Amino acid sequence: MLYTLHLLDRPDAAALRAELRPRHKAYLAQVAQRIALAGPLLADDGSTMVGSLLVIDFDSREAAEQWLAQEPFTAAGLYAQRHVHAFSNLWPQQAGHAPSVRHIVMWDVRGDTPAERQANLERLRSSFESLRGRIPGLLRLEVGIDTSGVDYACHAVLFSEFASQDALDAYAQHPEHLRVKQELGALRIARHQVDYAVAP
Repeated sequence: MLYTLHLLDRPDAAALRAELRPRHKAYLAQVAQRIALAGPLLADDGSTMVGSLLVIDFDSREAAEQWLAQEPFTAAGLYAQRHVHAFSNLWPQQAGHAPSVRHIVMWDVRGDTPAERQANLERLRSSFESLRGRIPGLLRLEVGIDTSGVDYACHAVLFSEFASQDALDAYAQHPEHLRVKQELGALRIARHQVDYAVAP
């Protein structure tokens, strides 16, 4: 079930919010696949952050409150008020939805025999799938291995979707992504990439 977390900052919280924001975003990334909506509440000037509004899928109210208790802003005492409510989304969102960005990468991989190539493909899939829940703004990630066998097909494809272009840009230098690149080394022998914005 979806739960809304309506959270209002204490008056002197701006510096603490700025300090903890990277940890807050990393914590959210761990449940990225379950987030329906997330962002700061703003003052009437349209820029000053005064709280947070999150809509996340949890098994129960207790699970939502337990997750919230460990969230970095909450744990540091940033919020003056916290309200948790079950929520049913009955109206498709038509406004205020930032365009996501899809990041598609196709590879050929090394392998002197079909068995060696298949082992390398499984290694590639396992490495990239380990990024789920570890990258801020990563909404979706899947790795497909070609089954067509045609001579012009790539061996594997990564389909990923990010909440924004900034999230995709940050992913390029994220330590977990760099770890995967180092793990795979020269295993990949050809690479093709397409990135595109998805209209809301």
